[in-house]
Amino acid sequence: MKNKNEKMIFGLYGNLSKKEVVTFAVDFISHLTSKGSDFIVHDKLAKLISKSSNLRFKKNQSVSLKKLILKSKIIVACGGDGTILSIANAIGKKETPILGINLGKLGFLTESSTSNAIELLDEILLHNYRVESRTMIEVNLNRKKYFGLNDVVVDKGSSSRVVSILALINNSALMNFIGDGILVATPTGTTGYSLATGGPIVSPSSEVFAVSPICAHTLTTRSLVVPDESVITIHAKSEMEKIRLTIDGQQKVLLTSPLKIKIRKANHVTNLIKRIDSNYYDVLRKKLLWSNDARAKEINEK
Repeated sequence: MKNKNEKMIFGLYGNLSKKEVVTFAVDFISHLTSKGSDFIVHDKLAKLISKSSNLRFKKNQSVSLKKLILKSKIIVACGGDGTILSIANAIGKKETPILGINLGKLGFLTESSTSNAIELLDEILLHNYRVESRTMIEVNLNRKKYFGLNDVVVDKGSSSRVVSILALINNSALMNFIGDGILVATPTGTTGYSLATGGPIVSPSSEVFAVSPICAHTLTTRSLVVPDESVITIHAKSEMEKIRLTIDGQQKVLLTSPLKIKIRKANHVTNLIKRIDSNYYDVLRKKLLWSNDARAKEINEK
């Protein structure tokens, strides 16, 4: 929920491998300063900025990631979707809203490019924005919990061997197959790896998970959309090799076969800052080039 009386403190977090991150951060900070707005910067980003520009920070403006999350009211994530996935997992239960600035390529999760970020910042300073909550996924493995915004993958990793998969929904057997693995995606994650497996694209507001086999050695095993209140249990077995668990393409764990994991909706969400007039279907059309069919253009012209 937005509190218009609450003081805004912007926290800057960025992908340090992006060459544009320093230039953008300097411009963004300069604009914040001109508006009299408070900000803090992840210390690793602050170090890179100071090394590559004339901008210097006060001692209390360069902070650890833990303090950035603790003190920020809005976190500005400069990079691509991977940057947002990373900071979303770090924010966790605090649910601090994230403003994604796209320095990457596709950028389904980012709300702005660098070219119109300052304009969007001015709107945010006037409280002209909305916050969109996205479902997080929880993985339980050997009494340890992992969380993700996009997806959970259980697969054969770098091995050339297949794995045996048994998936259950609320203890009812769903699919049993041999293949490369299985993927469970949140609605947010259905435009990622899930899409490449042949899974459906699901609107972010839908309260579902998409369960998709990865290269199943059978023609009849297909993706299925299930309610996100479901508990998904996955049994995986490989005769010779380790099995890999991957969350959001970033958290990776090699596990001994056989294994059993439980997947459910997390009790917390990721909050993304959006323009008042932003529309998910416009994003799909633009990012996936659904408006680039010349035949459709001819029909529209007629």
